[in-house]
Amino acid sequence: MTNFNRINPLHFLLFCIITNSGGEGKTAIAQILLALMKLGGSIPFVLDSDPGNLALKELYNKARVLGWGAKVLQVPDIMAQLSNHDALIDTGANTFASGTEIAEVLPAIEQACRALNYLSVAFLPVTPSKSGNAGSIQGLFGKINFMQKFIVLNDRDGSNVFDPALLQLPHIKLAYLEPGYQQYLLQYKGDLCDAIMTPTPDFEIAAAHIAYWLIDFASQPAIQSLMGSTPVTALLAKFPNRPAKNSIVARTMDQVTNVALQSAAHKTKIVEGLHRVGWTLDGLETLAAEMRAAALVSTP
Repeated sequence: MTNFNRINPLHFLLFCIITNSGGEGKTAIAQILLALMKLGGSIPFVLDSDPGNLALKELYNKARVLGWGAKVLQVPDIMAQLSNHDALIDTGANTFASGTEIAEVLPAIEQACRALNYLSVAFLPVTPSKSGNAGSIQGLFGKINFMQKFIVLNDRDGSNVFDPALLQLPHIKLAYLEPGYQQYLLQYKGDLCDAIMTPTPDFEIAAAHIAYWLIDFASQPAIQSLMGSTPVTALLAKFPNRPAKNSIVARTMDQVTNVALQSAAHKTKIVEGLHRVGWTLDGLETLAAEMRAAALVSTP
Protein backbone atom coordinates (compact mmCIF):
# COMPACT_ATOMS: atom_id res chain seq x y z
CA MET A 1 0.00 0.00 0.00
CA THR A 2 1.01 3.64 -0.36
CA ASN A 3 1.92 5.18 2.97
CA PHE A 4 0.89 8.76 2.26
CA ASN A 5 2.75 11.90 3.25
CA ARG A 6 1.52 12.23 6.81
CA ILE A 7 3.48 14.09 9.48
CA ASN A 8 5.15 10.89 10.65
CA PRO A 9 5.50 8.53 7.66
CA LEU A 10 6.60 5.70 9.95
CA HIS A 11 3.15 5.45 11.53
CA PHE A 12 0.11 3.70 10.16
CA LEU A 13 -3.17 5.11 11.42
CA LEU A 14 -5.98 3.50 13.41
CA PHE A 15 -9.05 5.75 13.51
CA CYS A 16 -12.06 4.89 15.70
CA ILE A 17 -15.36 6.77 15.61
CA ILE A 18 -17.09 6.47 18.97
CA THR A 19 -20.36 7.94 20.27
CA ASN A 20 -22.69 7.65 23.23
CA SER A 21 -25.85 7.95 21.13
CA GLY A 22 -27.15 7.71 17.58
CA GLY A 23 -27.66 10.63 15.23
CA GLU A 24 -24.39 12.43 15.98
CA GLY A 25 -22.90 12.03 12.50
CA LYS A 26 -20.76 8.99 13.22
CA THR A 27 -21.11 7.55 9.72
CA ALA A 28 -20.51 10.97 8.13
CA ILE A 29 -17.26 11.35 10.06
CA ALA A 30 -16.26 7.83 9.02
CA GLN A 31 -16.91 8.69 5.36
CA ILE A 32 -14.85 11.87 5.64
CA LEU A 33 -11.87 10.12 7.23
CA LEU A 34 -12.09 7.32 4.68
CA ALA A 35 -12.13 9.87 1.84
CA LEU A 36 -9.08 11.67 3.23
CA MET A 37 -7.20 8.38 3.58
CA LYS A 38 -8.00 7.47 -0.03
CA LEU A 39 -7.04 10.94 -1.27
CA GLY A 40 -3.72 10.46 0.47
CA GLY A 41 -3.10 7.22 -1.42
CA SER A 42 -4.00 4.84 1.40
CA ILE A 43 -6.09 1.70 0.99
CA PRO A 44 -7.61 1.53 4.47
CA PHE A 45 -8.95 -1.52 6.25
CA VAL A 46 -12.52 -0.55 7.23
CA LEU A 47 -14.64 -2.22 9.91
CA ASP A 48 -18.30 -1.40 10.51
CA SER A 49 -19.28 -2.67 13.93
CA ASP A 50 -22.63 -0.95 14.45
CA PRO A 51 -24.90 -3.99 14.79
CA GLY A 52 -28.13 -2.02 14.43
CA ASN A 53 -27.13 0.20 11.51
CA LEU A 54 -24.46 -0.93 9.08
CA ALA A 55 -24.57 2.43 7.27
CA LEU A 56 -20.85 2.55 6.54
CA LYS A 57 -20.98 -0.93 5.02
CA GLU A 58 -23.88 0.22 2.81
CA LEU A 59 -21.90 3.26 1.59
CA TYR A 60 -18.54 1.54 1.23
CA ASN A 61 -18.96 -2.02 0.09
CA LYS A 62 -15.36 -2.95 0.87
CA ALA A 63 -16.01 -2.41 4.58
CA ARG A 64 -16.10 -5.57 6.66
CA VAL A 65 -18.69 -6.21 9.33
CA LEU A 66 -17.24 -6.66 12.79
CA GLY A 67 -19.25 -8.71 15.26
CA TRP A 68 -18.28 -8.56 18.89
CA GLY A 69 -18.82 -12.16 19.88
CA ALA A 70 -15.99 -14.61 20.64
CA LYS A 71 -13.68 -11.77 21.55
CA VAL A 72 -10.75 -14.08 22.29
CA LEU A 73 -10.55 -14.95 18.59
CA GLN A 74 -11.42 -11.52 17.27
CA VAL A 75 -8.34 -9.46 18.03
CA PRO A 76 -5.81 -11.84 16.44
CA ASP A 77 -8.10 -12.20 13.42
CA ILE A 78 -8.45 -8.44 13.07
CA MET A 79 -4.72 -7.90 13.36
CA ALA A 80 -4.03 -10.57 10.76
CA GLN A 81 -6.30 -8.78 8.28
CA LEU A 82 -4.96 -5.34 9.18
CA SER A 83 -1.46 -6.22 7.95
CA ASN A 84 0.20 -2.83 7.41
CA HIS A 85 -2.89 -0.92 6.37
CA ASP A 86 -4.34 2.22 7.82
CA ALA A 87 -7.56 1.25 9.59
CA LEU A 88 -10.93 2.82 10.29
CA ILE A 89 -13.42 1.38 12.80
CA ASP A 90 -17.01 2.61 13.12
CA THR A 91 -17.88 1.28 16.56
CA GLY A 92 -21.57 2.08 16.73
CA ALA A 93 -23.50 4.11 19.28
CA ASN A 94 -23.25 3.51 23.03
CA THR A 95 -19.86 1.88 22.57
CA PHE A 96 -18.97 1.78 26.24
CA ALA A 97 -22.47 1.33 27.60
CA SER A 98 -24.11 -1.39 25.52
CA GLY A 99 -21.74 -4.23 26.26
CA THR A 100 -18.44 -4.99 27.91
CA GLU A 101 -17.06 -6.80 24.86
CA ILE A 102 -16.66 -3.61 22.83
CA ALA A 103 -15.13 -1.77 25.74
CA GLU A 104 -12.61 -4.59 26.18
CA VAL A 105 -11.84 -5.31 22.53
CA LEU A 106 -11.10 -1.73 21.47
CA PRO A 107 -8.22 -1.26 23.96
CA ALA A 108 -6.91 -4.68 22.96
CA ILE A 109 -6.92 -3.69 19.28
CA GLU A 110 -5.22 -0.40 20.12
CA GLN A 111 -2.54 -2.15 22.19
CA ALA A 112 -1.84 -4.62 19.40
CA CYS A 113 -1.69 -1.80 16.86
CA ARG A 114 0.63 0.24 19.07
CA ALA A 115 3.05 -2.69 19.12
CA LEU A 116 3.10 -2.41 15.30
CA ASN A 117 3.81 1.35 15.48
CA TYR A 118 0.27 2.48 14.68
CA LEU A 119 -0.97 5.88 15.80
CA SER A 120 -4.45 5.38 17.31
CA VAL A 121 -6.97 8.20 17.39
CA ALA A 122 -10.59 8.34 18.59
CA PHE A 123 -13.06 10.78 17.06
CA LEU A 124 -16.15 11.59 19.14
CA PRO A 125 -18.80 13.39 17.06
CA VAL A 126 -21.36 15.63 18.75
CA THR A 127 -24.15 17.76 17.25
CA PRO A 128 -25.75 20.96 18.55
CA SER A 129 -29.25 19.53 18.51
CA LYS A 130 -29.42 17.41 21.67
CA SER A 131 -29.62 18.61 25.25
CA GLY A 132 -27.19 16.98 27.65
CA ASN A 133 -24.65 16.24 24.94
CA ALA A 134 -21.82 18.05 26.69
CA GLY A 135 -21.97 16.00 29.89
CA SER A 136 -22.40 12.75 27.98
CA ILE A 137 -19.51 13.37 25.61
CA GLN A 138 -17.26 14.61 28.42
CA GLY A 139 -17.95 11.38 30.32
CA LEU A 140 -17.13 9.29 27.25
CA PHE A 141 -14.01 11.39 26.61
CA GLY A 142 -12.77 10.52 30.07
CA LYS A 143 -13.28 6.78 29.54
CA ILE A 144 -11.11 6.65 26.44
CA ASN A 145 -7.70 6.83 28.04
CA PHE A 146 -5.92 4.42 25.73
CA MET A 147 -5.64 6.57 22.57
CA GLN A 148 -5.43 10.14 21.35
CA LYS A 149 -8.90 11.69 21.01
CA PHE A 150 -10.77 14.63 19.49
CA ILE A 151 -14.31 15.90 19.82
CA VAL A 152 -15.80 16.53 16.36
CA LEU A 153 -18.20 19.49 16.53
CA ASN A 154 -20.59 18.43 13.77
CA ASP A 155 -22.68 21.48 12.83
CA ARG A 156 -25.36 19.31 11.29
CA ASP A 157 -28.21 21.83 11.60
CA GLY A 158 -26.23 24.96 10.69
CA SER A 159 -26.71 26.61 14.07
CA ASN A 160 -23.09 26.19 15.21
CA VAL A 161 -24.28 26.31 18.83
CA PHE A 162 -22.22 24.01 21.05
CA ASP A 163 -21.80 23.87 24.79
CA PRO A 164 -18.77 26.05 25.70
CA ALA A 165 -17.48 23.19 27.86
CA LEU A 166 -16.81 21.16 24.71
CA LEU A 167 -14.58 23.92 23.35
CA GLN A 168 -12.22 23.32 26.26
CA LEU A 169 -11.48 19.80 24.99
CA PRO A 170 -9.34 18.99 21.94
CA HIS A 171 -11.78 19.43 19.07
CA ILE A 172 -12.23 19.62 15.30
CA LYS A 173 -15.02 21.50 13.53
CA LEU A 174 -17.17 20.06 10.75
CA ALA A 175 -19.14 22.74 8.94
CA TYR A 176 -22.78 22.52 7.86
CA LEU A 177 -23.38 20.87 4.49
CA GLU A 178 -26.66 21.91 2.89
CA PRO A 179 -29.31 19.21 2.28
CA GLY A 180 -29.05 19.37 -1.52
CA TYR A 181 -25.39 18.34 -1.41
CA GLN A 182 -26.17 15.63 1.13
CA GLN A 183 -28.84 14.23 -1.19
CA TYR A 184 -26.37 14.13 -4.06
CA LEU A 185 -23.95 12.13 -1.90
CA LEU A 186 -26.70 9.73 -0.81
CA GLN A 187 -27.72 8.92 -4.38
CA TYR A 188 -24.15 8.56 -5.65
CA LYS A 189 -23.17 4.94 -6.26
CA GLY A 190 -19.86 5.08 -4.45
CA ASP A 191 -18.10 6.61 -1.49
CA LEU A 192 -17.42 10.28 -0.68
CA CYS A 193 -14.02 10.33 -2.36
CA ASP A 194 -15.45 9.02 -5.63
CA ALA A 195 -18.46 11.38 -5.47
CA ILE A 196 -16.04 14.31 -5.38
CA MET A 197 -13.31 13.15 -7.75
CA THR A 198 -15.55 11.45 -10.36
CA PRO A 199 -18.89 13.27 -9.96
CA THR A 200 -22.13 12.40 -11.69
CA PRO A 201 -22.54 14.41 -14.93
CA ASP A 202 -24.24 17.78 -14.29
CA PHE A 203 -23.05 17.78 -10.67
CA GLU A 204 -19.45 18.90 -11.20
CA ILE A 205 -20.02 22.25 -9.46
CA ALA A 206 -21.71 20.48 -6.55
CA ALA A 207 -18.63 18.25 -6.28
CA ALA A 208 -16.46 21.39 -6.10
CA HIS A 209 -18.57 22.80 -3.25
CA ILE A 210 -18.30 19.49 -1.35
CA ALA A 211 -14.55 19.38 -2.06
CA TYR A 212 -14.04 22.76 -0.38
CA TRP A 213 -16.21 21.68 2.55
CA LEU A 214 -13.80 18.75 2.91
CA ILE A 215 -10.73 20.98 2.37
CA ASP A 216 -11.85 23.26 5.20
CA PHE A 217 -12.16 20.24 7.49
CA ALA A 218 -8.84 18.69 6.45
CA SER A 219 -6.94 21.99 6.73
CA GLN A 220 -7.42 22.18 10.49
CA PRO A 221 -4.20 21.68 12.47
CA ALA A 222 -5.44 18.51 14.21
CA ILE A 223 -6.15 16.75 10.90
CA GLN A 224 -2.97 18.09 9.33
CA SER A 225 -0.98 16.71 12.27
CA LEU A 226 -2.36 13.23 11.57
CA MET A 227 -2.62 13.07 7.79
CA GLY A 228 -0.32 15.76 6.46
CA SER A 229 -1.13 17.93 3.45
CA THR A 230 -1.49 15.28 0.74
CA PRO A 231 -5.31 14.92 0.85
CA VAL A 232 -5.80 18.70 0.59
CA THR A 233 -3.23 18.91 -2.20
CA ALA A 234 -5.09 16.22 -4.14
CA LEU A 235 -8.38 18.09 -3.81
CA LEU A 236 -6.82 21.41 -4.85
CA ALA A 237 -5.28 19.77 -7.90
CA LYS A 238 -8.76 18.70 -8.99
CA PHE A 239 -10.50 21.93 -7.89
CA PRO A 240 -7.95 24.79 -7.92
CA ASN A 241 -10.61 27.49 -7.55
CA ARG A 242 -13.24 27.72 -4.83
CA PRO A 243 -16.68 27.82 -6.50
CA ALA A 244 -18.61 31.07 -6.65
CA LYS A 245 -20.30 32.17 -3.45
CA ASN A 246 -23.94 31.18 -3.17
CA SER A 247 -26.28 32.60 -0.54
CA ILE A 248 -29.31 30.59 -1.68
CA VAL A 249 -29.76 27.49 0.50
CA ALA A 250 -29.76 24.27 -1.55
CA ARG A 251 -32.53 22.23 0.05
CA THR A 252 -33.03 19.63 -2.67
CA MET A 253 -30.81 17.78 -5.10
CA ASP A 254 -32.23 19.61 -8.12
CA GLN A 255 -30.87 22.83 -6.60
CA VAL A 256 -27.27 21.59 -6.87
CA THR A 257 -27.14 20.78 -10.58
CA ASN A 258 -24.65 22.81 -12.60
CA VAL A 259 -27.35 25.05 -14.09
CA ALA A 260 -29.06 25.61 -10.73
CA LEU A 261 -25.81 26.51 -8.95
CA GLN A 262 -24.70 28.84 -11.75
CA SER A 263 -28.06 30.60 -11.55
CA ALA A 264 -27.88 30.82 -7.76
CA ALA A 265 -24.36 32.26 -7.91
CA HIS A 266 -25.53 34.90 -10.41
CA LYS A 267 -28.48 35.86 -8.20
CA THR A 268 -26.18 36.02 -5.17
CA LYS A 269 -23.87 38.39 -7.03
CA ILE A 270 -26.80 40.67 -7.88
CA VAL A 271 -28.09 40.72 -4.30
CA GLU A 272 -24.62 41.44 -2.91
CA GLY A 273 -24.18 44.20 -5.50
CA LEU A 274 -27.43 45.85 -4.44
CA HIS A 275 -26.35 45.69 -0.82
CA ARG A 276 -23.21 47.54 -1.86
CA VAL A 277 -24.70 50.25 -4.11
CA GLY A 278 -28.07 50.55 -2.36
CA TRP A 279 -31.57 49.21 -2.92
CA THR A 280 -32.72 52.23 -4.87
CA LEU A 281 -33.44 52.99 -8.50
CA ASP A 282 -30.09 54.76 -8.77
CA GLY A 283 -28.39 51.79 -7.16
CA LEU A 284 -30.08 49.41 -9.58
CA GLU A 285 -28.98 51.51 -12.55
CA THR A 286 -25.41 51.67 -11.20
CA LEU A 287 -25.27 47.91 -10.75
CA ALA A 288 -26.73 47.31 -14.21
CA ALA A 289 -24.07 49.55 -15.74
CA GLU A 290 -21.33 47.68 -13.83
CA MET A 291 -22.65 44.33 -15.01
CA ARG A 292 -22.88 45.50 -18.64
CA ALA A 293 -19.29 46.76 -18.47
CA ALA A 294 -18.11 43.47 -16.93
CA ALA A 295 -19.90 41.50 -19.65
CA LEU A 296 -18.17 43.56 -22.36
CA VAL A 297 -14.77 42.99 -20.76
CA SER A 298 -15.31 39.24 -20.53
CA THR A 299 -16.57 38.93 -24.12
CA PRO A 300 -13.77 37.85 -26.53
